Amino acid sequence: VGSSDPTIEPDYESATCQAAVYRTATATGVSLLEDYEDLLARCSELSARCTTALDVTMNKALILESQKAIEQSERLKKLSLLATFFIPLSFTSSLFGMNFKVFGQGDLSIWLYAAVALPITIIPFLFYACDVRHMGQSILKWANRRVHSAEKSTEMLE
Repeated sequence: VGSSDPTIEPDYESATCQAAVYRTATATGVSLLEDYEDLLARCSELSARCTTALDVTMNKALILESQKAIEQSERLKKLSLLATFFIPLSFTSSLFGMNFKVFGQGDLSIWLYAAVALPITIIPFLFYACDVRHMGQSILKWANRRVHSAEKSTEMLE
């Protein structure tokens, strides 16, 4: 590492200084890289935790909305059942126009209204009862199929 000119002496002190600066810079760079990797890992962990928390929050909101929908459907079921009772009676009374002997305006007997209104009111309830029974049987059949398919898949795994 000498020079061709003998009057110029090599500066070993500046080379040593440069080597020390290089080692310090390398150590600092490695330290910065380790810090960066630690921060990156921590950020990834925090991001995963935030995503999980967001999923949990969304699931809770969906559960609450489902519960509200179930409550609303129960209220609507009750309202529909009341309508099943009152709409046929309203139809029958408007059909006859309240022209009965009791009220002094017509020649129809009040018993005729009762004879027509009673079957017209009972028929929707019979349809409702048949529908509920049919729906219950359908649910039972579906549940039995699910149980049998689960048993078959368990047997296949064994």
